[in-house]
Amino acid sequence: FENILDSAVLAVADIYWTEANFPSNIKIRNNTIENVGLRVATSTSSSEIMGAITISIGGPDNVTGFYNSYECKNVFIKGNTITNTKLAGIFASNANGISVKGNQIHNPFMLGIGNIGAEYGFIPSGAIILAQSNGQVQVTNNTVSGALSGVNSAVQILDSVSGTIQNSDNKCN
Repeated sequence: FENILDSAVLAVADIYWTEANFPSNIKIRNNTIENVGLRVATSTSSSEIMGAITISIGGPDNVTGFYNSYECKNVFIKGNTITNTKLAGIFASNANGISVKGNQIHNPFMLGIGNIGAEYGFIPSGAIILAQSNGQVQVTNNTVSGALSGVNSAVQILDSVSGTIQNSDNKCN
């Protein structure tokens, strides 16, 4: 995937439209993703599109913050290389069981964080962001390099994540 306007990989169910089933048994493996989020204006963006790889549920218009649902089931993101993104490398929310392993992210938020995350009431501090998820949550052996000021960790797990959480051997250079 190269020169992508929004997310390179997007698995999102929209509660408003309800045109399809919720994403489940998602396997995103061994992709090379470069120059992502080119359309995103980080200074003004309040979009649901938060990562080069985005897993989420779009809530109804009257809901602020993360929609209270865990219907993205069995998410597996492994061995991807993400380079030069205006977004987070990986953003996942509303998951019931998620594994993020062995990914390499170079130059996340390459133009700065700006307003990304404002719609959900948080400021990104990691290149991999997990929110509103539960069950088995594993984030291991991921490497981040070239992060700008403000991104001070490889992984950011928001308080809305619950369940059995393993966050280990992630590196941010």
